[in-house]
Amino acid sequence: MRGKLQLAWNTIAAVPESDIQCSSTADLEGSGSCIAKNFASINARNVAHRDIVHNSWMFKKYWGNPMGGIEALVESAGRWREKGYCEGCVKVQVEGWNRAKENLWLELDEYV
Repeated sequence: MRGKLQLAWNTIAAVPESDIQCSSTADLEGSGSCIAKNFASINARNVAHRDIVHNSWMFKKYWGNPMGGIEALVESAGRWREKGYCEGCVKVQVEGWNRAKENLWLELDEYV
């Protein structure tokens, strides 16, 4: 069971979400467009992910607790906006994390 929890957290949080493609036409408070606007900004996405998830120790802290980790990701929504994601892309990420949490609960029900 522990291995399944660790694998789930690793799958959810180890690397940045790469398939978010921003469709917003709005600029971010004068700082340009969302970093998920095109694949040329992949480095900015990687830096944002590293700072929020890895440098904050979130990834390590929730290694055996993916439910708590997913909650921490959701609660970090403001930090993603600070790093250059638009409101729409943050919403997509939060919805994805919440779906992952629901799916994990369903998987855990099978093992308990």
